[in-house]
Amino acid sequence: MTQPDTMQQTPITQQPLSVAEVGDLWSFVHGDIMVGGIRQQLRESLGLCPRHTWGYAAVEIELWQYGAGSRHGHQPFDVGVLYGDLLSDVASALEHAAGHPRRVRHALTPRGLCRVCRDAAAENRPPGLGYAGSDSEALTREANTLRYTVQWCRETSPMWMDRVCPTCSGTNADPSSLCRRHLLAAEPDAETTASVARRLRGLQAHLRRLVDSMTQDGEPATGEDDASWIETLGWFAGWEVPLQLATATDAA
Repeated sequence: MTQPDTMQQTPITQQPLSVAEVGDLWSFVHGDIMVGGIRQQLRESLGLCPRHTWGYAAVEIELWQYGAGSRHGHQPFDVGVLYGDLLSDVASALEHAAGHPRRVRHALTPRGLCRVCRDAAAENRPPGLGYAGSDSEALTREANTLRYTVQWCRETSPMWMDRVCPTCSGTNADPSSLCRRHLLAAEPDAETTASVARRLRGLQAHLRRLVDSMTQDGEPATGEDDASWIETLGWFAGWEVPLQLATATDAA
């Protein structure tokens, strides 16, 4: 089943995450997202819907307090691993699809519902009960501050601002900068498709270095590496959230 277009779903900057959403996303951070069957579903659906793509990043960044690397926590490690894999899959598909419109559409079109949308609607967990007995309501309040997520967006915005999807930002720029949804609507030609594939490969390399920098033996990340997770999620899920957070008048 093809996933419905969820780009109009209310972003986390306009409607806070619910307790159920944070519970599901926090479970992902603790390993559920690495289960083989779930990973296959995520490959087919090209990750999560826009709301939960950014929600997943925010939950990990806001709630994960410890880790290797210069920031020692509050980092998009799991998000980087998952979406790095998805970048590789989509880039490979586009490399083989250039010049074949049907293959391009297939490579850019999610198949299956967002797992968090589906689970949040189906589950009936007791109020306040979260992963490993955690206080879900307290975690939800903390996640919705977006304090550290705002910092990431502000600090890295000089690196990614000129690569924002022109349709998302209302500007006129290179069509190879279009996000996934707007690229799909544009029906790119072979040259643009090949250019997008090269761009995704470059992002994948930066994202890999960012993830490595969060491990004990990893080299420090560059500014481009730090920005790569935002540019990656912007490509998969649209740019509304980082644009709003980077220009917010003050952090929560």
